[in-house]
Amino acid sequence: MESRPGRSTILRALAAAEWYHAGEPCVVIVSGGHPDSGTHGRSPAATLARLLKQLGVDETRLIVEEQSRNTTE
Repeated sequence: MESRPGRSTILRALAAAEWYHAGEPCVVIVSGGHPDSGTHGRSPAATLARLLKQLGVDETRLIVEEQSRNTTE
């Protein structure tokens, strides 16, 4: 069973989609892997990408980075 995105993830997706639709065509970069290698399931970046697609962001305009485990990476 897949977990639902948290409130902060949803708010970030809504803000990104709003910016995307308000301006010139742009690329949207989403990042975030699993903090530890033992975690399974959808990565934070994949979750954001899925939400953005549902909000009308063109999939070809998304760059999904799933390797970083923290902000520094």
